[in-house]
Amino acid sequence: MFKIEPKDKVNCKAMIANIDWSLDGRLVCACFKVENIVVVWNINSCEKVFEFDGLKHSFGNISKAIFYSLNPDYL
Repeated sequence: MFKIEPKDKVNCKAMIANIDWSLDGRLVCACFKVENIVVVWNINSCEKVFEFDGLKHSFGNISKAIFYSLNPDYL
């Protein structure tokens, strides 16, 4: 389905800080705490739709991402 490469490859564990589903149930997002990445997957196609790497931007650490309640396409 999908693959996330944790920084600590010896233990092969990725710490998930937050998971959220879109209101229409077709998208799910996960925030990976140590990797500082937010990933969004389409449930129907099992494909990665969006990946945001916080290390490439000056936003600091990402600890939570949620879908906007009025539009399921906004995170």
